[in-house]
Amino acid sequence: MHSQDEVAFRLAWGLSHVPTRGPKPQYTIDDIAQAGVAVADASGLEGLSLANVAKAVGLTTTALYRYVSSKDTLIELIADAAAGPAPELTGATWQERVSAWAAARAAQIRLHPWLANVHPTSMPRLPHAIAWIDALLSAVADEPTIHGLRLALLVDTVVTTYTRNALSTMTATALPDWLNEAIASGHPHLGHAMTVQTDEDELRAAIAIILRGISPQAPI
Repeated sequence: MHSQDEVAFRLAWGLSHVPTRGPKPQYTIDDIAQAGVAVADASGLEGLSLANVAKAVGLTTTALYRYVSSKDTLIELIADAAAGPAPELTGATWQERVSAWAAARAAQIRLHPWLANVHPTSMPRLPHAIAWIDALLSAVADEPTIHGLRLALLVDTVVTTYTRNALSTMTATALPDWLNEAIASGHPHLGHAMTVQTDEDELRAAIAIILRGISPQAPI
């Protein structure tokens, strides 16, 4: 007998499962996940609950337990739904393909900012998340000395951190004029960088530094 969470994961993969007792479910697991994405987009992970998702779908909280049994599983399902299909990486070099993956991942987080606060504690178990990892591994498949999974973890961590910080900066209080002037006067290099460099520039630069440090002669 499968646990309720395993049933949810199998359904997300399009696999059959051992039927449970009772009437046929009214909604698909994707219906539940998409409703959860909408709740998280509106209220963040703090506002996400089984009760709120049940209300959004039109179920009682008790009825929702037929689909998903915990908030942790719900978060995993909605993160996968928000991820969507993995990007097609067509760059001529592995560096270009990895950079394109990083840009696509950052765009995904900007669209659903709460994704930056999802912290997986194990290998992903759902199809879109697996496909994203596989896409990055395919980008370096011709470089046998590059450990794809290590690179995936490193790049994803950098993208998530930079994008989370950028989103936080957007809602932070701007520095007062006197402080900007003091920085520009006393620390001109930082002052100049603050006026010409965007968050996307910073992320691209960070990824470029990582990739420059990796070569077929220097395994990671």
